[in-house]
Amino acid sequence: MVTNVTSFGRSGLSDFVLQRVSAVVLGAFGLCVGGWFAVNPEGGHAAFAAWFSSTPMVVFATLAVGALVAHAWIGMWTVGTDYLRPHYFGRASTVVRLAYQGATAALLFLYLIWALAVIWGGLNGSTPPATGEMPALPHASAVGEAPPAEGS
Repeated sequence: MVTNVTSFGRSGLSDFVLQRVSAVVLGAFGLCVGGWFAVNPEGGHAAFAAWFSSTPMVVFATLAVGALVAHAWIGMWTVGTDYLRPHYFGRASTVVRLAYQGATAALLFLYLIWALAVIWGGLNGSTPPATGEMPALPHASAVGEAPPAEGS
């Protein structure tokens, strides 16, 4: 059996199953978040932030991001192997396809790191406020006013 090293699941069947499972996870996450908004129409940012920062939702959001990355990789890999072929690109097709797959992998990796940093509390290691309040900006003054002086 020949396998492609850039395939996510190493076989067509495992890619097919992973694509379907990741779609179910993403659908369940969408229904969960949409259901929260349906049940809490007047919830507001503070209530949503408090609910979304709970441990079950953080874990579920992490699972959803992983499912989205796997789903996107399999889909983009399929597009690349179906359409970036010698028929269209001649002898350069392998280089074009590998560049496409490399760029896709790099973007998906950056997306994964960024999303996990947002979900788990930011790049500086701090966690979002438990109350869901938005942090104050350093210069949150009215338009036209000078920012507060240092030390005041």
